[in-house]
Amino acid sequence: MTVRVLAFAWAACFVAAPCAADESAGGRGAVLAPFLFQPADARVAGMGEPFLVSPGSSFGAGGSPLSLTRLTGGAFGFTHHEHVTSLGWRQELLGAAFPLAGGMAGLAVQEGLLGTFDWRDAAGDPGAGPVWNDFTQASAGYGMRIGSLSVGGAASFVRAGAPGATGIALHGGGDWRAANGLTLSAGFRNVGGPATYGGWPAEVGVGAAFAGARYELCAEAVLRNPAEPGARLGAEVWLGEHVALRAGGRAFQGSDGFQDVAAGGGLGFRFGSFGLDYAATYLPEWGALSHRMTLVLGPGAVPRAPTETRKAK
Repeated sequence: MTVRVLAFAWAACFVAAPCAADESAGGRGAVLAPFLFQPADARVAGMGEPFLVSPGSSFGAGGSPLSLTRLTGGAFGFTHHEHVTSLGWRQELLGAAFPLAGGMAGLAVQEGLLGTFDWRDAAGDPGAGPVWNDFTQASAGYGMRIGSLSVGGAASFVRAGAPGATGIALHGGGDWRAANGLTLSAGFRNVGGPATYGGWPAEVGVGAAFAGARYELCAEAVLRNPAEPGARLGAEVWLGEHVALRAGGRAFQGSDGFQDVAAGGGLGFRFGSFGLDYAATYLPEWGALSHRMTLVLGPGAVPRAPTETRKAK
């Protein structure tokens, strides 16, 4: 009965999200929301979308392979993402993770619809290139723990309807459980990826996570090409064994000041091998709310903290 009620609630969120999103999309600017192209479930989104100290996710194959090492077992996930409803921006994501050769392998596919948005106008050059309003991305990754170290790598292929917007990007990283509760990480993503309209900027960074019995805090410092420093912060608190609260945000420094700024939070529910997550992120640049809903099935629906101080039940 409980599963039925939660499944109905998730379906209701799926239908309601287009109505709940802010219809204003002013202040488009020149930064074109590069995180659109990173597969992330609602749990990760609710914590500010970290990729170096990312919590466990079946979407770890796309951009955050280290998160595969933090799953307790195999998992299948589906995410619906309402990015900017007034412009018709939506994404559907499918991800799966499974044990392989002593580590965790992951596969992720996403389909994006960018609606009526004219990327040429947002880039400040209405005459530059064609408009492309859809893309497909497929990713595969692998992560493994070796003592107190974890390593992971992934590759993503993207196809979009614009010249230069089809190609392969590489992601990778490692972390070290330095002390009880503390994990240090370093990594990169989008190396070699297509860069049309700023959609796939390469990133390199370092991060840290601290986990207690019922909480996890994470922070990372990132340098995005071309020369844009930024930071992501996130937190998760468990209220008992089944309910979690999350909050997080990010900001990058560009030539015209802060850009790609976002802040939000989310809720998570875990019952055995069933997981349900919701995240809402406010995007000042677009004057809109981004909504994500994720349904996860499998033992990996209950991720472990990177330090293993919070054991999955």
